[in-house]
Amino acid sequence: LSPVEAEQFTASFAYANNTTTLTQEELLFDDNRYLLSGSANLLGDIEYEAALTIAEGNIKDIVHIAEALDLTAFGGNTPSALGSAANVTTQPVGLPNTSLPQQLESFMDFLAANSPEDDDKGELARPPLEELEGEFTGSIEVAGSSLSLADATANFDIRGNSWERGQYAPENEFALVGEISQMNVDIDTAFVNAGKTDIELSGDGNFTQLDGELAVDNLPIEIAELFYPLPARAEGDLDITATFDGSLANPAVEGEIIAQDTQVNDQSIERIGASFSYRDAILGVDGKFAIAPADSPISLEGTIPYALPFMSVQPRTDRLNLTAFAPTDSFEFIRALTDDRVRWQS
Repeated sequence: LSPVEAEQFTASFAYANNTTTLTQEELLFDDNRYLLSGSANLLGDIEYEAALTIAEGNIKDIVHIAEALDLTAFGGNTPSALGSAANVTTQPVGLPNTSLPQQLESFMDFLAANSPEDDDKGELARPPLEELEGEFTGSIEVAGSSLSLADATANFDIRGNSWERGQYAPENEFALVGEISQMNVDIDTAFVNAGKTDIELSGDGNFTQLDGELAVDNLPIEIAELFYPLPARAEGDLDITATFDGSLANPAVEGEIIAQDTQVNDQSIERIGASFSYRDAILGVDGKFAIAPADSPISLEGTIPYALPFMSVQPRTDRLNLTAFAPTDSFEFIRALTDDRVRWQS
């Protein structure tokens, strides 16, 4: 069944009294083994129940299947037509009619303005999703009294460990346990332990109402470089606590971030802490940080308007509103941020 190419599919089935029963179903493909059993009455009062057991699952094969699926058949957006070379305007660079020394001088000026180091992704370059590998097991049980999703219930328990993605292969394990009832998702257990990092999520909700908590311990700051280029070299660990509510169209989040053992451009930072809130597509921040224990902290507070891609609510303003207060003894932080290019003297 494209894009799945299975080695073996077996099943025992029966039909009696308007009820179809499936037992001992087994699907084998690549490094995966799935078991399925269930029954369904599709005449009169519709009823069905099924249990899927993931005896052996491998995420790399699931990634391959997901990438091979043509989701446009389910109402996805059809990719727009690609352009051609004629659509790309280029700006010539060089002085072909000048002497060789002048050309070399022009080339050196070009390198100074466009340093190759600016494009260096370093050791933390994010590996492609195809390099994600790891095994998982679990079970999913579903039941319903009609063909409407609102009448369906489900229990799920998915667990895995020792996942790898390129060079990122710390000892790790994860679990996702919960249930779905009347279009409402209740997460009993959701955690990820990877090396020294622990992430826990709990909550329940649906598209119109969210309620939950997130706790993150010892998350390396360097991981942020995988998703967004940082303006400075940063090291350290983050502790994050957050509660969220609202809806998927307009989520609301409040929390706190504390950084430990932090360095910015090889400059040690004594303490960094910030509280934040996100409501109506506006991020509010209130943070303090200091380089030395005796220094008065630098404070930063204000609001930043930003709507996440899946939100229907837009910020009421597009203007930033940030205020920073830096006591004199904290201006040394400028040197750390600029990697010693700018020094505060007095």
